[in-house]
Amino acid sequence: MKKILALLMLAVFVISLVPAAFAANDKSNGNSDGPGFTITSADEAEVTEDTSETVESDDTDEETEEEPVVIAPTPVKTKEKAQVKDQVKEKIKERLQKAEKNSEEKLTQLKKEKFFDKFKLKEFKARALTLTQANQAQAALLKAKQKFDAVQAQHLEAKKKFLAAKEVLAECTGDCTEEETAVREEAQAFLTTSLELMEGQLAKTEAAIEGSEELTAEEAQTSLEEINAEQAEIADLKEEVAAIDQSTDKEDVVALAEKVKDQWQKTTKAAIQKQAALVITNRIGGIIVKSTQLENKLNKVMTRMADQGIDTAVVEPLVTEFNAKLEEAKTAYNAAQTAFQDASTKTGEARNAALKTAQEKMKLAHQALQDAHKLLKDIYQELKGKKADKILTEVEAEDETGEDTAADEESSAETTDDTETAETEDTETTEDTESTEDTEDTESTETGDNETGITA
Repeated sequence: MKKILALLMLAVFVISLVPAAFAANDKSNGNSDGPGFTITSADEAEVTEDTSETVESDDTDEETEEEPVVIAPTPVKTKEKAQVKDQVKEKIKERLQKAEKNSEEKLTQLKKEKFFDKFKLKEFKARALTLTQANQAQAALLKAKQKFDAVQAQHLEAKKKFLAAKEVLAECTGDCTEEETAVREEAQAFLTTSLELMEGQLAKTEAAIEGSEELTAEEAQTSLEEINAEQAEIADLKEEVAAIDQSTDKEDVVALAEKVKDQWQKTTKAAIQKQAALVITNRIGGIIVKSTQLENKLNKVMTRMADQGIDTAVVEPLVTEFNAKLEEAKTAYNAAQTAFQDASTKTGEARNAALKTAQEKMKLAHQALQDAHKLLKDIYQELKGKKADKILTEVEAEDETGEDTAADEESSAETTDDTETAETEDTETTEDTESTEDTEDTESTETGDNETGITA
């Protein structure tokens, strides 16, 4: 009986130890799904088999020892990171879409503004010349340049001979009739070449006006009328110079020389500078409109880059700087055009001052466009590096399709002969900005340093 009682008490003691072991497991593992299993991660709810063993207590009441359970680390929440990244991309895309919309509105508004509203035809020209007209103007310009160069050499030679004849006459002490005749003849030749130099500059300017598609037909006509008026005055002076002979007094020759000098300094030089600068400035205006269209294309490209997951971090600030340069050019261009209009209402020194202001603003606009072109090169290299130049090609092809349709509608209403539209300029902004230098030589005209050198 005593043995049975002892066995029962031992059984109760062993049973009482089991809940304590399970409780110890719960504290060390954090949770339990049942005997022999532990939950290692609250996020993943991964169930793994528990390999720990419970050590039964013996009669010596030795405490149960267990293997330590290692808790797996909580994994990085990649979903949240992906969501943040998507939100950033969406914000960039929204910003680029807004910039694209703004550039489209800017281009539309620019075409309506004063000094820009005339650039309506394809390639943003003010008028379309036929191929024949363009070729004729180009040939006339080349011929005028060649003739001017030849006359300039003749003029310098005539000046040397005239000054030499004057020195001989100054040393004459006896009968100086022969020396006086020589001075008169050399003075006549010198004055003739001076007037021919003016004619040469006028001819170059006339050809530039006739070949300009950035001037409207009305603007070109007004400019040509002013040039033709100067040509008529010079023709009259040439007749007076040609009439010099042995009977012409020295005083009459000197007076005629003063008229030639005044013709250049007071009227012809200003007319040439005004009209040549007008051609250049309007060419710059056309370039600004074309560049603004390019700004719109670049914004479209960046939007599509963002859609395709292509990084725009480098390209975007370059485009922003490009846009700023276009604004500089536009501001300077408007100031130059305003100064030209101001000059047309003034005379003398006031007119010259207005023309000088116009030329200074024109040069600022030209410089801003050159800076914009340098940025454009950097932008293209970045696009090429990102393999996004194909996107630019796609955007240009889409825009050209729309431009062709609009241009056809415009030209059919504004031109009578659009079957031979002249392609006298490359559509690249680079060549347009560089070509403005072709007409910037009006101040270098040699007319004896604006002095005839013929005095009493």
